[in-house]
Amino acid sequence: SQFATTTSAQLAGIISDETGTGALVFSDSPTFTGTPAAPTASNGTNTTQIATTAFVLANAGTALPNTAADGTSVTGTTSNTYSAGLLIPANTFTAGKFYTIYARMVKTSGAASTVTCRMYANTTNDLSGSPILIGTGAAFASTVKSGGIQRGLGVRVLAGTGLGTETINTTAAQTTDISSNPTSAVSTLAIDWTQAQYIVVSIQLGSSGDAAQINSIAVSL
Repeated sequence: SQFATTTSAQLAGIISDETGTGALVFSDSPTFTGTPAAPTASNGTNTTQIATTAFVLANAGTALPNTAADGTSVTGTTSNTYSAGLLIPANTFTAGKFYTIYARMVKTSGAASTVTCRMYANTTNDLSGSPILIGTGAAFASTVKSGGIQRGLGVRVLAGTGLGTETINTTAAQTTDISSNPTSAVSTLAIDWTQAQYIVVSIQLGSSGDAAQINSIAVSL
């Protein structure tokens, strides 16, 4: 054949519509180098076509944040006081999904009174401005040394408009969503998850002689 000894470089010199660089590849298990590109399939595609990194990330979702860092210890006050916050980066949540947020409280000293935890969504990592109350945990008895507050959030609309995000009644004094339903209807919250939000957890002591803190916050799908 007149092309028997023709190299890839020689072919590239006479072909005017090729793309990329390097040696020719064939259909039987080729190995690509560099950064080859391919079309990105629509979300939810389930075929044998090539999946780009963009397709994988779009269908796998964003890793959900969590922290095991100790929050600020609350003591010497009976006011509702910030203890810990967890950053939820913009667009981490997805419309139509249900997320569970759990925070763990540890009573580090004292046993004279109850401890109440509250959970908020806020654009800043504190209780300033207008934080949106997600839930109020049942007051932990004076003998309880640790406990948790858990809230399930149904993200109906990502931007927080219209149906927004739904949870059980925010003021229902429950430790967790997994219990009997409160007497009032669910709360619909206008939280815009297209921008960064903090899940902020506060502690209110029944006695200023006690001390407690949040030592972990986690989000699960």
